[in-house]
Amino acid sequence: MYKYFLRFFVTGYIWVLKIVSRSERKKSIADGNESVLLATATFYSENWLTTHLLPISRSKGLNKVVMVASDKVPYIEKVEAVYPPRFLTLFFGNVASRLLYFSWVAIKTKPEFICGFHLLLNGMVSVLIAKITGAKSIYICGGGPREVLGGGYSTENRIFGRLREPDYVLERKLISVLDYFDLIVVMGTSAKDYFVKNSVKTRISSLTGGFDKNDYFPIGYNDKKEFDLIFVGRLSEIKRVDRLIHAIQIVQARLPTISLVIVGDGPDKMQLEGISRNYGLEENICFAGWKKDIGVWLRKSRIFILTSDSEGVSQAMIQALMCGLPCIVSDVGDLKDVIVTGYNGYLINEKTPEEFAESIVETLDNYKNGDKLMTNAIDSANKYSVDEVSKSWQKELNSI
Repeated sequence: MYKYFLRFFVTGYIWVLKIVSRSERKKSIADGNESVLLATATFYSENWLTTHLLPISRSKGLNKVVMVASDKVPYIEKVEAVYPPRFLTLFFGNVASRLLYFSWVAIKTKPEFICGFHLLLNGMVSVLIAKITGAKSIYICGGGPREVLGGGYSTENRIFGRLREPDYVLERKLISVLDYFDLIVVMGTSAKDYFVKNSVKTRISSLTGGFDKNDYFPIGYNDKKEFDLIFVGRLSEIKRVDRLIHAIQIVQARLPTISLVIVGDGPDKMQLEGISRNYGLEENICFAGWKKDIGVWLRKSRIFILTSDSEGVSQAMIQALMCGLPCIVSDVGDLKDVIVTGYNGYLINEKTPEEFAESIVETLDNYKNGDKLMTNAIDSANKYSVDEVSKSWQKELNSI
């Protein structure tokens, strides 16, 4: 029954979208004194948000970015953080109060651009409010095709994630929503290919986050490292950190002193710590928790590893490359857009603990033989600097 409720909800939403689109009047710069982008997002770390907001805020011609959020927004020049009033949060909860306040700010201030990170529900609210106010709408697809596949059943969204199985009728309805946006920003080729294959008419651009070279830079190849491997990310089921721990158990039989640091937090942390203890890896694996200074932890490590079942273009992976770390990652999503096996890391096709273990040993051997992987890693990450991504954002904002 729940899927029929969601179908009814999305169908009603689309009809409202059609109605307001008929009377839409696009706002121009001349209508106001400055060019403002209003955005909202659910985010689990300041680093993730900064990576996206920093290059947008540095785009020439954009005077200000207003970010409506429930959690604290880090300080970024030209970014104004706005939070829903406490009474609204107490009455409606964090997500609903944020989206209500976001809508109110949009209607009151009438910005030139309105942007939602993730389709469910930020993007859906953003495009509707943009149609009402005459703003240009932007959807940033941070989760790849998974945000609409099967009706969003595999997302962490509390409403659509409650689907027990894929609903392809709902998937088609969500895809139809995408045609109402002025710009869709994806992180890599898999999402773009999926949307094009499904005949989405909106302009689609591949733009990753941008990374500050003052935060992510390499140290000398021969400098002492504290850890052999580093994982950075949210400790949730889709990241498959359990697979990584199993791989470390296999490697330990050949390299008893193998060391891994896991930087991040999430719902699976206690379970993963238990798995590590059961394998007797307390001396080999360090659960560091969430850290703000990711660059420091990357520079303490030799190799970056990611064992996920699904990814876009991993921000943590790009940060690792900028710090000179070769990357061992699952061959999923858009990771192949960046990683070339034998050049700056290894793509793992079968995603078994055994295959990861073999690549860990091989990469550590290569690491000891020279700094070629490190040099290639740095070279492959140059295009993801804040300055380069800002230029691309400026071009996209000017095009809509």
